Amino acid sequence: MTLAGSYEPLASRSGEERVDAEEGSAFETLLERRRGIVLKTPHGGSLSIHTDGGSYSYSFGPRGVTGLLRNRYAAGCVIFASIGGLSFGYDQGVIANVLVMRDFLARWPVGPWEKGMMTAALELGALFGALSSGIFADKYSRQQSIFLASVIFCFGSGLQSGARNLNDLIIGRAIGGFGVGALSMLSPLYMAEISPPELRGSLLAIEQLAIVLGVVFGFWIGFFTRDISGSASWRIPLALQFIPGLLLCFGCFLLPPSPRFLVLCGRLSDATRTLAKLRLRTLEEAAHDPLLQVSQILPK
Repeated sequence: MTLAGSYEPLASRSGEERVDAEEGSAFETLLERRRGIVLKTPHGGSLSIHTDGGSYSYSFGPRGVTGLLRNRYAAGCVIFASIGGLSFGYDQGVIANVLVMRDFLARWPVGPWEKGMMTAALELGALFGALSSGIFADKYSRQQSIFLASVIFCFGSGLQSGARNLNDLIIGRAIGGFGVGALSMLSPLYMAEISPPELRGSLLAIEQLAIVLGVVFGFWIGFFTRDISGSASWRIPLALQFIPGLLLCFGCFLLPPSPRFLVLCGRLSDATRTLAKLRLRTLEEAAHDPLLQVSQILPK
């Protein structure tokens, strides 16, 4: 059964979950009286009450390509945030060409141990970056944590491109790895929290695409610069890491804050405004749209 039009407000902590008896009479009334129905909103969203009367699911708009084209604002924010994945992939891919370039090998004695250290330093730094990023994300904000991780990544990139010995390069790899490791956790976290539920899977796949593209760019840029004379053959690919790092560093302040983080901080009015913009609702619509109320209850 499908109903259209207005309906009473709901509140919940997720798109689909079991509802406790303590959640309030609004739940009980709708869930008991309207089992197995789908309530549709003017923006193409829907709220489905399952036949068991105790669970529900919702969407803010159409799914698939239609939904992506319709909500270009959220899709654009997610694509920009995926630069973190691009940086992670590029940092992994670029070193493969650098380690076999003629000037690099002639400048320093690079054996299996040194090659292993330069490769492993990134992964070790990424491990600690990923483990610590959640603490900063919850204590400060997703955006500030992304900014800090981007700054660290740029600092590591500077050490790599300006390296005067192998120690500089290894330390730069470790510091840069810490930054991209943090971004590899922060970017998907932020992307998931701003994405509409009906598009979240498609949008999060962009992160994996960005990582793969980063690896591809790293390989091909090294391929095109390998014949440049002098140290520029390997310094240029390493220095190009600054581009995605700086873009994300400054651009993250233009991105909307995470509605979930605002709710966790008790800033419900700010969360409503942000969520309304991400879901293509006006503030007037947000005040009466039960789908937005479903999304912003404080977790217990």
